Amino acid sequence: MMMDVSYNLARISLSLGILLIITNSVASKPSGKRMNLKALTIKYQQMVCPNGFIRYETSCYKFSTMKATWVEANTYCSAMRASLVSIETPHENKFLIGHIKRQWPTLGLSFWTGGNDLASEGQWTWVANLKPIRFGHWYVSQPDNGGKGSEHCLELEKQYIYHWNDQPCHLLNHFICEIDNLYY
Repeated sequence: MMMDVSYNLARISLSLGILLIITNSVASKPSGKRMNLKALTIKYQQMVCPNGFIRYETSCYKFSTMKATWVEANTYCSAMRASLVSIETPHENKFLIGHIKRQWPTLGLSFWTGGNDLASEGQWTWVANLKPIRFGHWYVSQPDNGGKGSEHCLELEKQYIYHWNDQPCHLLNHFICEIDNLYY
């Protein structure tokens, strides 16, 4: 007798870095009638960040203490199988700013993110996935593409209380790398 088995899969990320994977399978006969055979499987996986990274929700972050241009920072992150950070929610933004303020309270450090409008002026996207930036925490009148129209990379600017600012990509800044959804 031949049976079809369908699976429903749910992935639930918990704030402690634990991923629950719930699989529900139901077997049915070719006639389409369901049989009384069900299986529910629940597994969990602990998220582990590489050395030097810290975890928040489903991502791992590395705050660089060295300076680089935006392109150099992106290359550095890529070499670690990461990307420049994509700040996609207010909670993630608050976490990043809070960490910077706790670690370097008196230093005037600004940080590159993965945001840029290099492909098309005014069309801001994240370098990690090329998705448009939906959430924004821009400083007043930013982005302004100042500096003779050459500001195409997004930074968390200390001078603007870590609101977002566009800057020329060739300037040297600290930077934040992100590994998204890393589970073992």
